[in-house]
Amino acid sequence: MKKLLVAILFFLSLNVVKAQDPPVYDIVKFQGHIGVGSIFRENAGGPTLEISAGARITDALYVGMTTGYNAIFTRYKEDGIQYKSDEGYFPVGLNLKWYFANGTRGQIYFEYMNGLFFASMDLRDYVKVGNMFQFGLGLDIKRFNFGIGYSGLYKEGIANTGYIKIGYRFH
Repeated sequence: MKKLLVAILFFLSLNVVKAQDPPVYDIVKFQGHIGVGSIFRENAGGPTLEISAGARITDALYVGMTTGYNAIFTRYKEDGIQYKSDEGYFPVGLNLKWYFANGTRGQIYFEYMNGLFFASMDLRDYVKVGNMFQFGLGLDIKRFNFGIGYSGLYKEGIANTGYIKIGYRFH
């Protein structure tokens, strides 16, 4: 009876330990991104630079911190008066990417970022620090990626822009 009990406990322990599962360091891997692009809205547009570093958790989820610089130059004429504004900001935030269709040729992903922005140039006349977010869709092919989406700065309704970007993923 004692041998039977030991044998049962031994087989139960094999199922609990799950020695076949990969260790955590095989599941969670460092991943980073660097990219350039453009933000745009009516009568305005400008360049962007983005750098992100974080962890790829399984094949589907990336979690990281992102920073960079975005500039938007506005030019328009109204009632014969020329208007000009040169605005810029440094975004800092949490970046999440959910990768779909884990194939050998490419992956489609959904991206969401939420954080703060620190104003520069003419934007400092309105606000120094505010909240920002962006979301969009992208395609990652052999470490190169292309994305489009929406970006918003909100502190008393400042700016809503679209964006387009290209980048490189490294790990």
